[in-house]
Amino acid sequence: MISSISKKRVLIAAGSYVDAAAAIRLAERIASGLIAELGGVLIDDEAIAETTGLPVQRVVTSGGMLVQVPSRSRLAGLMQSDARAFRSGLSGVASACTVEWVFEHRRGDLISGICEAARGWDLLLVGHRTGRRRVGRVVLVDHALSPSSEAASLARGIADRLGTDVATIAVNGQSGGADEPDTSPEIVQSEQALLARINRINAALVIVDLAEGPLRGREQLRHLIEASRCPVLVLNASRAEPAIAHSAMIPEPPRRPEMDM
Repeated sequence: MISSISKKRVLIAAGSYVDAAAAIRLAERIASGLIAELGGVLIDDEAIAETTGLPVQRVVTSGGMLVQVPSRSRLAGLMQSDARAFRSGLSGVASACTVEWVFEHRRGDLISGICEAARGWDLLLVGHRTGRRRVGRVVLVDHALSPSSEAASLARGIADRLGTDVATIAVNGQSGGADEPDTSPEIVQSEQALLARINRINAALVIVDLAEGPLRGREQLRHLIEASRCPVLVLNASRAEPAIAHSAMIPEPPRRPEMDM
């Protein structure tokens, strides 16, 4: 049986169309009964824009290739192309679930930009390209001492729609959810362990509530997105703390590990 989820205003955010496309495909699968209004925001990375015209600079393209930074005019054209494709994808999802949609094109830091754009939206769906061919689990990142009931409900409902299960990972504490075996958390003892564990999971979606923790800051969200390697659904994204001193100490997630089933 599909769990009931109240309709939400959902903002899809990404730094490129390749990343956005992964979130759009996911939204198409879970849109029915979930989305009340749809938005999109594309953030052009200002760091890349600032390096245009320097022949020694290289960037990784949407397809994963290392190339020389294009000229300003060429870069502007690529960004506009991404924006058009993003808008088209949003329009298709909105039309399918008969809701209104809006789109915004910004320039700046990805995480700061999407957290600011998320003001007034119920959910932020951050796109991230994935090469996985089979549906993974819905991973709920939770705080064992103060679990988010809203995030847990979303996780169960979305997992039902995807035909998969929920894997809950909590930082520090003991589980009180023995009556819900599908979401009984796996306990880890640190944020570093949390990121390493998520990096090994074949996930279709990772869900986190920044108001409940264990992650609350923008840099922590950045690390989570990098570790997840799939779209990340964020509750209370606009409440993310701009900077947390200890979050800068979290190392980069390991690269290309073997994934658990």
